[in-house]
Amino acid sequence: RKDAGLDVSDRILLRLNVDADSAVALETHRAFIAAETLATELEISATCSASDLTVGDSGIIEIELSKK
Repeated sequence: RKDAGLDVSDRILLRLNVDADSAVALETHRAFIAAETLATELEISATCSASDLTVGDSGIIEIELSKK
């Protein structure tokens, strides 16, 4: 949020492009993630195959957010 110039009170559209294993975990916790990030929309797509940002030993995630 800070790097994107957003205030903590701004509502956002959050897009997560992840590997297939991470998509399952994120879908399980969809409501929690949306509430904690103040996202009015949350899109989770299992389309990543390589990225600079890894989660755990092998998870991959790309994050995109925009102000609503």
